[in-house]
Amino acid sequence: MAAESRSSQNVWLIGFPSDKIIGAKLPSGRDAMRFFIKHRENRCTIRESAHTTYDELIKIWDQCRIPVKSKRDIIDKIEKLYKQQQVLSKSKQRSNLSDMNNQEVYSIKLDELFDIAHAHANHLIQFEENRQFLAQQHKSFWEYRGDRFLTSKDRRAVGRKTRTS
Repeated sequence: MAAESRSSQNVWLIGFPSDKIIGAKLPSGRDAMRFFIKHRENRCTIRESAHTTYDELIKIWDQCRIPVKSKRDIIDKIEKLYKQQQVLSKSKQRSNLSDMNNQEVYSIKLDELFDIAHAHANHLIQFEENRQFLAQQHKSFWEYRGDRFLTSKDRRAVGRKTRTS
């Protein structure tokens, strides 16, 4: 069997698969998808990979003592993000404005916090320090987005104007 090159392992829009979710921050969508893809490569089903990813994400969020959504909701979110990547990969060779915008929006979504916090997390968190940590995590991802979001939004607006005229 021939050796695989490192570039052949690169997953379009997501990056290289990873067997761990690491970092000093809560994971982004890209971190979750890299971990998910690693388990898909190991011949796990989508559901099994989603469960494994869920288990890894829960460890991180539990360490931060932040209440999370139900298991079913988190697994659905993981699967939905993966299915979006599958749909986009079918049109990755196209270069029309609509496909490029969809790819940009998905890429931005991957760079955002993979937010699995409970809807009422701020009320359920007992310690103010944990509440501030969650707020800071949300804020840092929004700051990172910065002008990427605005340029993407501007591109969509230009696309709408050209379609209507």
